[in-house]
This record gives sequence, C-alpha cells and structure tokens, in this order.
Amino acid sequence: PSIKDDDIPNLAEVSDEFQRRLISQPNSSLLWIQWMSTLLRAGELAAARGVAERALTTISQREDQERLNVWIALLNLENRLGD
Repeated sequence: PSIKDDDIPNLAEVSDEFQRRLISQPNSSLLWIQWMSTLLRAGELAAARGVAERALTTISQREDQERLNVWIALLNLENRLGD
C-alpha cells in the first residue's frame, strides 16, 4: 500500500528529531535504523543510504553489534530496493 504525503510528518522535522535523539545516543543502531525506515517509507532511498553511511561512521568502533545491525539494515535495503 502506498503512503499518502499527509501520513508522513515533514521530513525535515523528522530528521531534526532523530538528530536530537542521536546526540544523546549516537551508538544506538535502533534509532539509526528507525530513521532509515522513516525515510524509506517516504520514498527517500538515497537519504536512507546516507543515514546508514553516517551511522557507520558515527557508531563507535567498539560497538560491533550496533554497527553490524546497521550493516544488516543497509544490506537488506540494497537487496530489496537497490539499483
């Protein structure tokens, strides 16, 4: 089913909200993946990829499981929607 524009809050506001949350939890793969998912629902594939790439550079190198979660989400994105 397709999502109507009014079903998705303003993407700039959504992005601002995720960025505020990530300030206090930069290693949270859950937040990063939720942001990617929101962008994908809005049809913003390139922006979702950008968020994944940003997550991988932001999440601490010591947080192996968190980084792996983002990698898996990115691979799933590319498998289902990639060019």
